[in-house]
Amino acid sequence: MCGPDGLLPLHEAGVEAELRRRTGARDAVVRIRVQDGEFNSVDEYSLGGMTVRDGHAAILTRLKELLGTHPSFEELMDRALSRPDQDHAAWGSSTILLAHRRDRETWTAAASRRTHPDPSHRLFGAEVLRLTHLFDDSDEDAFAGPALDIFAGWSAEEAHLDVLTEVLH
Repeated sequence: MCGPDGLLPLHEAGVEAELRRRTGARDAVVRIRVQDGEFNSVDEYSLGGMTVRDGHAAILTRLKELLGTHPSFEELMDRALSRPDQDHAAWGSSTILLAHRRDRETWTAAASRRTHPDPSHRLFGAEVLRLTHLFDDSDEDAFAGPALDIFAGWSAEEAHLDVLTEVLH
């Protein structure tokens, strides 16, 4: 389903809606979680003899990177939060791409999520910050000080367990 009629409809309309459109079936959609690569997972949907996976947001992220486009922090965050699950391929591809940018603009955008009322936004920001520091293999380690500063204060204030776990990680 990744031909000219495949990837974008699945991403934009949603896997279940597109499966229904393509198969005409009205039965219940069967959904299971499957491993997608070494670290991430996706949901696999089956209906009317057709099976697809919902990793299309991750594929679009990778394609845009390969094509040299520079999706904004907000676009990548929205793509990740469409499946607010740290193990999902859409989340992982967005956080890793942002972390590899290692620039002040991305750092600032991620850090600004610290006070967002939605814990999934805070979790996303915390993971981008952590991975930015983790992947910084330069001799300067420019993000070590800022990471310590932000995470020390954040850990004292964070009440949501998943976010706190990421901050302390």
